[in-house]
Amino acid sequence: MSQLKSNIAVLGVLSVLCFAQPAFAFRILFIGNSFTGHAEASLNNLALFSPFESDTLSFQYVGGIDLGSHSQREETLAALRNNSWDYVFLQDFSTRPLENPTGFQASIDFFVKEIRRRGAEPILYAPWARKLPLLTYRARQVEVSAQYMKAASRHGLAMARVGDLWLQQFDFDRALFNQLFVSDGIHATTAGQFAIAASIYKVLYQSDLIWAPAFGVPGGTADKIRTAAANLNITRAAHLNARSPMSAIPVIVDLLLE
Repeated sequence: MSQLKSNIAVLGVLSVLCFAQPAFAFRILFIGNSFTGHAEASLNNLALFSPFESDTLSFQYVGGIDLGSHSQREETLAALRNNSWDYVFLQDFSTRPLENPTGFQASIDFFVKEIRRRGAEPILYAPWARKLPLLTYRARQVEVSAQYMKAASRHGLAMARVGDLWLQQFDFDRALFNQLFVSDGIHATTAGQFAIAASIYKVLYQSDLIWAPAFGVPGGTADKIRTAAANLNITRAAHLNARSPMSAIPVIVDLLLE
């Protein structure tokens, strides 16, 4: 009889945890430029259809500016400082890690300190290099990724390896690589925008991406992007994933069944 009561108690606790609040529901701020802005719709689609509950996404982006400019921009700082966030994604101007790596690293240092001071966790969104000149694309992409990886290593940050997804296609599927760029060879197509969103959500949740909608992207292309994003982004975001209400379930069950 006592065991039955314990089981009933367990079920009651589980129902409260499952229905009173979601297992996940993050408040996420994105800071960047058009590489972030163009992915807003894809990111919102994934937030809307996510099986992990709907995250709250907010964006601070201005075309053509870098994180150094964001560090002086009143709107960006107000959004960061006057709201409560779980995660803040940082994306710098695409050529800055190549042309001014010292400034790039200093901007990451600034934002990491600001973000963590407010109880949130920064995540790097590492973008792609410009397509042309194609002869030097690979070397440029490797260096962009290396600069982001250096910053991630120094601060213990998770990183959405978006640029590495581009590089993988450059090496193994040139047709898909070309489909990721619009005609200017800089910005992302709808397929590229989906690749950004898929990479970011893989870092956040480390789930498969079968559920992820890819509106406007052909099915075969979307499948390739899901697979690449899932295989490249194997480091889960730190911080609140370990503090989800659902993570308490095994502990509570053990206590109640003792």
